Amino acid sequence: MVSAIKNKESIVTYPTMEPKKQLKKCPHCNKGLLRNRAKRPLLVKATLFWLPIKRYECSFCYKKTYVYGSVFEDSNNADNNS
Repeated sequence: MVSAIKNKESIVTYPTMEPKKQLKKCPHCNKGLLRNRAKRPLLVKATLFWLPIKRYECSFCYKKTYVYGSVFEDSNNADNNS
């Protein structure tokens, strides 16, 4: 027995795939990835608590750097910057 779909509400739509997110590269050596969070000094915590500034450590050279916003970047942006 074959049944036809008469209501538009019963049609299933699948969401589009989101682009893969990658970690940002270290600005010092351009080899390592910024994956480990580092502790911020007390002065930075006390004065800039309202800004989305985070401190990360490079996985290759172990230098620490500040990141404004998210440590992730879209793979489309990473390909264009290379």
